[in-house]
Amino acid sequence: MVKTLWLLLLAVAALPVWAAPSGIHDFSAEVDRRELYVNEHVVLTLSLTGSDTRLRAEGVSPNIDLTVLAGAFELGTPKADFRFNIDNNRGRATSSITVELFPRTAGRLRIPAFTVDGLNTQAIELRVSPLTTDTSPEAFVRSGVASKHLFTGEQALVYLDLYHRVELASARMGGALDSKPRDIAVHTLPASERTERVDGIEYQVTRTAWAASMMQAGEMTLLLPDIWVETRQGRRWRLPFREERIEVRAL
Repeated sequence: MVKTLWLLLLAVAALPVWAAPSGIHDFSAEVDRRELYVNEHVVLTLSLTGSDTRLRAEGVSPNIDLTVLAGAFELGTPKADFRFNIDNNRGRATSSITVELFPRTAGRLRIPAFTVDGLNTQAIELRVSPLTTDTSPEAFVRSGVASKHLFTGEQALVYLDLYHRVELASARMGGALDSKPRDIAVHTLPASERTERVDGIEYQVTRTAWAASMMQAGEMTLLLPDIWVETRQGRRWRLPFREERIEVRAL
């Protein structure tokens, strides 16, 4: 009898041990808000948890096609993130993509469902309101150059002015000044502050300026960066980039 019991125990111990699943697979889509104005944007976050698959919208073998949003939205640059967390001695992977969406028109806009590993997100509907025409903008930008015609080697002074009549929590540029052709010499000049009245309303103005020069004749195109603004009340905008063209002539 004892021998038989020991044999049963040995047989049970020899059985394979199956590990519990590390977590439930889940694929979700979220936005930071569902109502906005046409000059604002929403942040879309796609998250895949409990899977070894990494979400990719760019690069090698993308599995998220953000081009389906291009008809209704202008897209920012997608940002990918991957985390592996240990919880109760079990690993749980989370892959995510975040991207800013800028509505092209007012109305009800739809973010369609995405599919990865047989999992689907829920479609999201946004309500985008038009801007009111009886109020002055809370923030806007203006740009310009000191001269549209230069000689080779002569410096072009280009500026980008941010106007705002409300208190800002933050304001940052989306990148550096770019140019065509790429071999243009560019130097950033000190920023300046002033006040200016526009249509009877006083605005605070922050000027960012650059000096650029080109050694060969031709057209010099300066691509000024966009500006991302958030007010103290939590309203957020992306003020689009501007483009300035200068004719450079040989001495």
